[in-house]
Amino acid sequence: MLNWQTVKNITHGDLGRFLALMIVAWSPFNGGPRLPTLLLALMGAWLMATQGRHLLLSSAIRRWCVIFGLLWLPALLSIPGSFAWQRSAGIALI
Repeated sequence: MLNWQTVKNITHGDLGRFLALMIVAWSPFNGGPRLPTLLLALMGAWLMATQGRHLLLSSAIRRWCVIFGLLWLPALLSIPGSFAWQRSAGIALI
């Protein structure tokens, strides 16, 4: 049973794990996991804006930032050679 005390004790780590699980759980449905992905991205942006320096002290967070950067790098490098660079840049930003 969820009560106020249980809701107050939920951390951003718990919420992140739940949203990551929902990305997998919503994959078979129409539209895919867009909503949990958006919520997870917004939570990550909020955490980076509010606790940026403290988050980067963690080796796990630094590792995930490197992995994300390595996944994003080919998308950024493909923009100059694209036929429609505006659309490619929009997709890379999303």
